[in-house]
Amino acid sequence: CLHTLLIAHAVVLGVSCGGSSPTTPSAPPTPANLVSEGDLRFPSCSSIGCSFEGEARNRGTGCATNVRGITRLFDNGNQQLDSKEWTLSRTRRIQPNEAFVYSGCCFRGSDVDTPGYYRTEIFWDNVACS
Repeated sequence: CLHTLLIAHAVVLGVSCGGSSPTTPSAPPTPANLVSEGDLRFPSCSSIGCSFEGEARNRGTGCATNVRGITRLFDNGNQQLDSKEWTLSRTRRIQPNEAFVYSGCCFRGSDVDTPGYYRTEIFWDNVACS
């Protein structure tokens, strides 16, 4: 299985105007770097399809919240078979070097049985770790 495809989520900082005294904008938080690791697992299958779960880790020095992603299955000819979105709790804070499990439902059984690989893209918001 192909381990990862990672797209870093861009942080947009807003600047507000007004008031009588200028303020110094705060520095952006140290960035997180969430990377999928290991194999994609299919713990159960039924008539509606197969649930999936994978592992990822924060390889950055900052923290992440609002973690979400998309996992795509491909056949050995590089044709995408299917894709499923997933999300963690919006308030969950992933610390530096923390491993976490993402999961979702449901890939078709026929796609799961097709020889191939997967790619998981992970998106997040960088936040302060304190």
